[in-house]
Amino acid sequence: MNPQGDPNPPEPVCILLVEDNPTDAALIQEILAAKATHEFDVHHVDTLRKAEGYLDRMGCDIVLLDLNLPDGRGLEVLDRVQARAADTPVVIISAVEDEQLALEAVRRGAEDYLFKGQADPALIVRSLRYARERYRLRMELRSLTLTDELTGCNNRRGFFTLAAQVFKTARRAGAVLELLFVDMDNLKAINDRMGHEAGDQALAALGTLLRKVVREPDVVARVGGDEFAVLAQVSGKDAGKALEKRILKAIEAYNAGVEADRRLSVSIGRAACTMEDDCTITEMLARADELMYRHKKAKNAP
Repeated sequence: MNPQGDPNPPEPVCILLVEDNPTDAALIQEILAAKATHEFDVHHVDTLRKAEGYLDRMGCDIVLLDLNLPDGRGLEVLDRVQARAADTPVVIISAVEDEQLALEAVRRGAEDYLFKGQADPALIVRSLRYARERYRLRMELRSLTLTDELTGCNNRRGFFTLAAQVFKTARRAGAVLELLFVDMDNLKAINDRMGHEAGDQALAALGTLLRKVVREPDVVARVGGDEFAVLAQVSGKDAGKALEKRILKAIEAYNAGVEADRRLSVSIGRAACTMEDDCTITEMLARADELMYRHKKAKNAP
């Protein structure tokens, strides 16, 4: 039982503290322990590379980030963290008292910018609390306007909104993007044989499968009646093909557990974009759509 007597206290908020100065790191950890007992669970790393590894493996609720690290400096540090954890709020705490730098950091997505010399314990705790709450409210609002009610995926508007953010992050990180255009082959047949309710259930099932297969930062959207798009930041030339295989394997497993009339069949087209290609999301979507159509045509050829 916690000190307030609540038998079911909330889970502590995971804070990833990225700070190379051991004195500053120890002080911040002491502040959070003293001012917010049981509220924060702080994990400390001292390099950008370690932070990227931790975010890849574990994830966290908030990143408390210094911009002056042994392996990264300035806004490049923020860009690389956001490339690894686009959906995680970031609060910067820096010894550099530069208002223009602070404004640019916020424009790039940081929730707050604290100057070490002016950051008293109450301010640090309040900034973390406010950052998390602002982020939560934004996500709630975004989900209301950008989500497809039937499938739980993003809608077409949501896809283009989030894709713009993914492109921005990928360009800063020099990453490769893969877009998979997924078309359900047999929606009309399901509707004709079993009714539109069964068709809606099939669309919802496909949306759920796609969301389970991809990583959390990737974008999954229903962009048309029976059409879905998956936008993923990948590493390695075969990563897009591997993602396609995972999708097909998930569909195969689903089909093994349902009656024949409810089984899913899809055609997939893939388009890749490196940041040197200077491509747009609209161009990627059109290219993947074209390749999906060729795939479907080849499957239906006598």
